[in-house]
Amino acid sequence: KQPSKFFLISNTSNSKYNLKLASTLGFTAAAEISCDAPVTLKIEDTLNKTVTAKRIAFELSNRENVSIRPAVLKFTPNISKCSLVFWNPKDEKIAGGVNLINEVTAFPLLKKLNQHKETCDYKSDSNPLPGQNMFFTNQFQNMTCAQNAEKIETLDAPESGFRAKVETLLGSPVSDEFITSANPYAKLDFSRAPKFDAIFVSSLVFRSDFYGNVMVRLLKYHADRGTLVQILTTDYMQTDKDHVLLQNLARENGNIRLQEYKYYAVNEGLSRTTDKLNEFHRNMHVKVFVTLSSEKPENNVIVTGGRNIHDGFLFLTVPDHSDFPELVQYGKDKEENFVHWSDFEIKITSPKAAQTMYSHLLTFWNRETKSQNIDFIDSSNGRLSIDPHSLDTSSPLIRHIMSVPFNDNMQLEKLFVEMIDKAEHTVKISSPYLRPTDAISSAIERAAARGVDVTIQTRIDLKGDTLDWLYTQMNKESINQLQDKVKIYEWTAESILHSKFMLIDNDFAFIGSVNVSRRSFVHDIESGLLIYSPDFVAHMSEIFEQYTKGSRLVTEKQEHSTFPRILLKIFENEF
Repeated sequence: KQPSKFFLISNTSNSKYNLKLASTLGFTAAAEISCDAPVTLKIEDTLNKTVTAKRIAFELSNRENVSIRPAVLKFTPNISKCSLVFWNPKDEKIAGGVNLINEVTAFPLLKKLNQHKETCDYKSDSNPLPGQNMFFTNQFQNMTCAQNAEKIETLDAPESGFRAKVETLLGSPVSDEFITSANPYAKLDFSRAPKFDAIFVSSLVFRSDFYGNVMVRLLKYHADRGTLVQILTTDYMQTDKDHVLLQNLARENGNIRLQEYKYYAVNEGLSRTTDKLNEFHRNMHVKVFVTLSSEKPENNVIVTGGRNIHDGFLFLTVPDHSDFPELVQYGKDKEENFVHWSDFEIKITSPKAAQTMYSHLLTFWNRETKSQNIDFIDSSNGRLSIDPHSLDTSSPLIRHIMSVPFNDNMQLEKLFVEMIDKAEHTVKISSPYLRPTDAISSAIERAAARGVDVTIQTRIDLKGDTLDWLYTQMNKESINQLQDKVKIYEWTAESILHSKFMLIDNDFAFIGSVNVSRRSFVHDIESGLLIYSPDFVAHMSEIFEQYTKGSRLVTEKQEHSTFPRILLKIFENEF
């Protein structure tokens, strides 16, 4: 009856956390829960019996008995810890239990991060900074206030994003040989690994390959030292091997928190049929890595951009994992085809910015599961009036947006429209998928009509991508719509362009996980950084020019394929 491992109770200040229990032991078990504050037990049967007390004895029904409903424990935020034990009344040698600990009790830093709210009123100015009218906007509840990013590095090379994450966690560089060997179990030197309070990793795909297994080794090392590790990915994008890798990791250490995101249909009636499709369609598309260290705040790091934790973003050619059968096997006629994704990330080193980013990510992490509602970081309390000229513009200023479009009135789309509408000279867009919403298409056309030089870098042939035949047609249709109004360059390298950024004039950039396709603005959970810095934008423009040098200017109309066009008409906003 002694509890063994502990599990964390996720509690935000304004919600309850429910735990549904049923015996998987083949018998109805006796159970008892003891907490340091009242807990509520509800047996979901015809009587709906409810009991609230610090200590409750109950039966844990056999899950195979479909006539008996499971027990549901309802925890409130004032509960710090509980002990849950169970046993077989006919053989008390068969017994077990777990400790349940409020994660804020286990990690006090979370209380501070969860409570972080900010709202900034930027004074209108008759003498605005270049780009100020766009960057210092007040209208988005899911956007952080402007703050300095002391240091921004661009991670252009394929291995640079991998190195940025691994070497941040390791505290020292890894050799070229470590990467080229593609051996996820090769020796790592942990002697200089910094101490972290918390690590947040979000990726659409967290693949069980070289990249993924190296990350798991590092995350486990830090969790074993007491670091809170939060991993966020998308359930239906994971392979069976991915699930095993991450779920085993989370089971081995209570400091590791795993969410494999899944959307739940909430609508009723006829609309539920369409909403049900979203359970297999809506993605958690955010690609972010954040570390927090109170011991050495200089190790507070953000890495974000378009790359997933996947060997296709690291290696130019297919890696050989045949010596490691537990890894995903890439190649023709194997578990997964291999293609190299040409992508881009940035690394920001900033104690304060990393904390703000972490707090903002928690607004989604702590969402209400069924409705997907989040508490916006923008609070109406404590509104401040800020003069943009009082900010230090000698280093880049950043603002982070967290988008849940089906719950935030599509604020991300509104932001993109406003950015493009405020452009006076140039708009430069890099996106692998090109299917802008009607509002964004109109903004692009308005910009071109008023003389703004609009250039789009994209791909036509998406061979090797998921649903490549459909995405290829999708891009062709958008190219035909915009080609006589703006300059469009086709990526022609033997890879799939996957970079996602937009540059406005010589003033600010937007970099993150957002594709200029409808699903990013209608369906998917997205994240991005608005960056105000003429110097940084000039550097990004050089990268953009390198993209166009490896591309060709599209001058001809694209041929249509009938069946994909029909699908795109039926599923208007799905892609």
